[in-house]
Amino acid sequence: MDTAIIPENLDLSTAADIFIIIVVLISAGVAFFRGLIREVLTIAGVIGGLAAAVLFGGSLIPMMEGFLGVGESEEAKKLFDIIPYEYIAIALAYGAVFLGVIIGLSILSHFLTKAAASIGLGPIDRTLGIAFGIARAILLLGVLYLPVHLMFSDKDKEAWFGNSNLIVYVEMTSDWLAGYLPDTTDQTAEERMESMPKILKDLDILKSQTPSDGTEEETGDDASSTIIISPEYEERAREELETLIETMDEEEAIEIEIPDNENLNQ
Repeated sequence: MDTAIIPENLDLSTAADIFIIIVVLISAGVAFFRGLIREVLTIAGVIGGLAAAVLFGGSLIPMMEGFLGVGESEEAKKLFDIIPYEYIAIALAYGAVFLGVIIGLSILSHFLTKAAASIGLGPIDRTLGIAFGIARAILLLGVLYLPVHLMFSDKDKEAWFGNSNLIVYVEMTSDWLAGYLPDTTDQTAEERMESMPKILKDLDILKSQTPSDGTEEETGDDASSTIIISPEYEERAREELETLIETMDEEEAIEIEIPDNENLNQ
């Protein structure tokens, strides 16, 4: 690619702003010409069609199998000698329900739009469509930006998009969407920071022990003073400390020497 055709001052921030503006304009323009009623019913049709297909598609499978003649002969029929008719029947059953809901709501949106225009609500419908299109564009951009929001630090994002004037709205949307994602970690970074002193203390105890046959037991006058050290516990403590360091930000990170198994046993 010839880099001479790319302006030197076209950095990521400028490119991000241009991309955001283009997406918003396209979404708002489409929503303006279609109107709020059609836009809302189109989305409702897709969501409702998927839900209806999941709920009622299975009940149409026997009818589709009978229509295709599945099970009438011992030899399984295949479309183009590749796809079995059983799979075709399943696809037709779920697809028929989905398309039926989509077509039904499309017809409904057509009549509702005509009715709104006949009573003078056409301009209002189109104006509200613009607002809907802008909101849809921001939501779409938030979904596209979500991996960047989750995978990269604030320092990296500031270096890439620090001069952008519009990325802040996309960032806010991605942050809002991230709140609905399931938590895949047992502990947050702050909780791991709080547990760090205990992990370091456990490592100090391990380093002071000299296990002989895999475990070591030190027994005092009181039975409660017994300490049992196992290789599994040593490995678990090391893994917790390594995970803690990985989840820390660069500004919070400190230099910690993680002893290997040989040093722990010395």
